[in-house]
Amino acid sequence: MLLPPVPRFLVRWLLRLAMLVIFVGLPATLIYADRVGIGFGLKEQVEKALRGDNFKTVIGKLRFNPFRGLVAEDVVVSGTTPEGPDFAHIDRLTVSISMSDLMNRQVTIDHLELDGTDVSVPLEPGPNPVRVELRNVNGQFVLIADQMRLSYFDCEFFGIRLSLNGLVRNPGAFHFGNNNSPTAGQAHRELAADIIDSLSKLRFSGSRPEIRLEISGDLADPSTIRVAPISIQSGPIIGPTWRIEGIQAQATVANKILTIPQLQIQGTDGSLNLSGRLENGQFEFELASSMSPKPLMGLFPKTSFARNFIFQEAPQLTVSGTVDITTPAASFFTGSVRAGKFTLKGAKVDTLAADFAWRNGQVFARDVQLWMNGAELVADVLYSPGDFRLRMTNSIPPTLFAPLLGPKEQEFLKQMEFKDNPYVQIEVQGTKPDFASVTGTGTMKLGRTAMRGAWFDSAEAKLEIANRAVSYKDFTIKGRGGTGTGNFVYDFGGQQVRLQNINSSLFPVDVLMWADPKIAEALKPYRFTKAPKVQGGGVISLKDPSGNNLALKLQADGFDYDLLARTLRFGRTTGTVNVVGSKVLVKIGSAKLMDGEAALDANVSTAPNDPTVTASVTVKRVDFAKLTKLYFNYDTSQGVASGTYKFTMRGGLAETMKGEGSIRVEDGKVFAIPFLGPFSDILDKIIPGSGYESAHLATADFRINDGKIITDNLVIQGFGFNLIGSGDIGFLVDKMNLSVRINAKGVPGIVLFPVSKLFEYVSTGSFADPQWRPKIIPRFDSGNAGDATKEPETSGTHPAPQKTNGGDHSNGRQR
Repeated sequence: MLLPPVPRFLVRWLLRLAMLVIFVGLPATLIYADRVGIGFGLKEQVEKALRGDNFKTVIGKLRFNPFRGLVAEDVVVSGTTPEGPDFAHIDRLTVSISMSDLMNRQVTIDHLELDGTDVSVPLEPGPNPVRVELRNVNGQFVLIADQMRLSYFDCEFFGIRLSLNGLVRNPGAFHFGNNNSPTAGQAHRELAADIIDSLSKLRFSGSRPEIRLEISGDLADPSTIRVAPISIQSGPIIGPTWRIEGIQAQATVANKILTIPQLQIQGTDGSLNLSGRLENGQFEFELASSMSPKPLMGLFPKTSFARNFIFQEAPQLTVSGTVDITTPAASFFTGSVRAGKFTLKGAKVDTLAADFAWRNGQVFARDVQLWMNGAELVADVLYSPGDFRLRMTNSIPPTLFAPLLGPKEQEFLKQMEFKDNPYVQIEVQGTKPDFASVTGTGTMKLGRTAMRGAWFDSAEAKLEIANRAVSYKDFTIKGRGGTGTGNFVYDFGGQQVRLQNINSSLFPVDVLMWADPKIAEALKPYRFTKAPKVQGGGVISLKDPSGNNLALKLQADGFDYDLLARTLRFGRTTGTVNVVGSKVLVKIGSAKLMDGEAALDANVSTAPNDPTVTASVTVKRVDFAKLTKLYFNYDTSQGVASGTYKFTMRGGLAETMKGEGSIRVEDGKVFAIPFLGPFSDILDKIIPGSGYESAHLATADFRINDGKIITDNLVIQGFGFNLIGSGDIGFLVDKMNLSVRINAKGVPGIVLFPVSKLFEYVSTGSFADPQWRPKIIPRFDSGNAGDATKEPETSGTHPAPQKTNGGDHSNGRQR
């Protein structure tokens, strides 16, 4: 039947419009909904449908995909409060809406799907948490009434595969616990950061780690949640500096109880096996390990002391007990450890063995055996609140423990050397393991040992520990020279050393090097040829020198002392050494010197800013020949010399010496001194027959400055003449600048007085080669006297005397 023209026209256009809508409008609408997203309040309705009691969902864009349905992008699940934490960031989530509810103008989600998306999950509560990124997430969630079935959920994080399935009720009641403690929050953050850092450094060889879980229960009631079974399987895992061959574990969580029937970590050199049960904060466990703990070190905080252990051999460890997670002090466990070679902060340990126990804050270690470099430490330790006890026998040199101590202790131990292992046995007790809180007794024996280069052969003492001090009772020290006995107290609290009833035949410098090196350095100039006998006692302050108060009496067979760049060798000596503040006072009341007597009184400063030595030396009737032999290398003089000399010097430097004194030579041959030798010939020409007559008496006052001996009144008295002189002699640099006048006695002196200027002589040469010449030389051609500073054609004197065997001279010797 043919339609009328108008209806036929309408039908044709309706068909065309339908074709346009189907083939153009609908695809365009679908493309728009997929790319631009869906509005009309549907996104807000879906957000509301995905909301729970303790969380909310915000969708960045909701779009419609003709093949997948509604797709929510940039989904953020967070707490309901404005500052609430983020629970998850989901790149893409497929949402299926119940059509029956939609017909009733209600949006209800009955199906969620994740297909190859990424999810970011926090590892801790609170704002700005540390997050872990889940990659390639696939999952399907079916929502039926108040239930959610996890058909499957798979993802990867740091190369580890996680698979989850199960059925839970009341998914909207899920909430993330929040800890309001800032300290605990910071601890959780640091732990989470350490875990992520450790996982990011792992590499896998062979089958990758896989974790499988099945979950069920009511999220509104955590006590009903059950996770069983939990299965962990892994092939080799390679860390930055370690490798394990595999992990196998089985566990369940039910009724708030975690049960671990098996956890095995297979290492390259052994294995770790753990089983346990966690209930109400109590973790009962049994652990046995024969593998290197290196792979587990990353589980400890970066500041943990455990990270200082480096094992060269795998230790053997067995532990069992209960750990109270909420109250760690209430934990209880027992175990034993046997470890081979390892280092702790650089201290090398050969072997460690111990049995230990912990109960309610009490720690007990029994049969602790530590071997280092062939020496052994054996100890038993008990510690509980208010009670500490230690029994120890040790033969390990303390220098081996230096890396475990502080900078000051390390610096102190660097100055010690042990040729033989020490032996120390002590028993101490106190309220806590603190030196200030313990008391005890013991014994000590040392073999060959040095402190700051001062060696002892052996030492023995009884030990008493109390009031932050160690007392060495009735000690006996054997070393260079002899032995030393007495009592010695090292007071750490008072920062002082106390010496009592000291009787010693050791060298004082060696002994004082152990107590105070500054005092020892002050006594080094007094070099005893044989160890003196020393008695005394007192206090040496370790911190403030003003607290020093030490008095010693000594008797010695002899000692050497340097004066004016020469070594004086003293004979039998008696004296005292007193240390008061920063001053060391040395008083030698009587000492033999060159067949005469000598006395020394010295004040030596140990202050770093004032290293001054002040001393006074007195000599009586010392052998003048020996004195000239020492200082001038000639021994033909005769007679005795007496004198005094007071001086100061800084830093032990001869060029800083300043002082003054006097000397008197009696019954001697003064002209046997080489620089005066030429006057024998001169005098013989001026006063015939007197040149070879010995000058028996010489006196002079002198002063020392700038390395020179200076005199203004040198007087040498001989038969029929006086020799009067002044000038200086350098004892650091061989130079001499002396002026001498010859005065005849009696009638010759009166007759020659008008021309006495002609008998003045000067020497500007060296001490070894004086080169004497007249100060005024007559010039008969002009009638004027010449200056002795001009070189004369002949000096009118003989050359300087030459030393021969036995100290003989061509001049200046009586014939």
